[in-house]
Amino acid sequence: MRTQQQQRLYGFLIAFTVILLVLAQVLLLQTLKNVTDNLVAVKNDVVNKTKTLNDRNALVSGYAKFMDSLQLPGNRDASFPETELDLYNMVENIMISRSIEHTNSSASGGNNAPGSELRLRVTFNGSYYNILKLLADFRASQFVIRVADFSVSGQTDGKISGALTIISRIRS
Repeated sequence: MRTQQQQRLYGFLIAFTVILLVLAQVLLLQTLKNVTDNLVAVKNDVVNKTKTLNDRNALVSGYAKFMDSLQLPGNRDASFPETELDLYNMVENIMISRSIEHTNSSASGGNNAPGSELRLRVTFNGSYYNILKLLADFRASQFVIRVADFSVSGQTDGKISGALTIISRIRS
């Protein structure tokens, strides 16, 4: 009898040990699956953030190139005109070089006192692309100027007409 009880006890212990080993293996596999899933999620997150970072770096690089392309030569050492006539001559020379006909020019504020504001109103006729180049030339001009008012209207001969107001100051 004792042997039969011992056999049952040993059988129970063996069965219990096998069940514990199977449960331990199932728990370890479940833990391993969770860790693997977390690692895959982290890897995908890193890949997505790397892609986002690369995209943003490309945008910043493109923006920097765009800003560099906007820097026109000639305006690095810009100053203010000494007289109203200097501003008028600069505007007239740029318009002549761009084949733009200016039909009327009027200046205001011209007491030529240092620091006083100059306003030059110009009406013009010319091709669309020459007008765009005119604005770029104004930006690259030797004087600090601001185009305060700009309006255009189309004409039937493929040209446009318009008016603009340029503001600057007499050199102090």
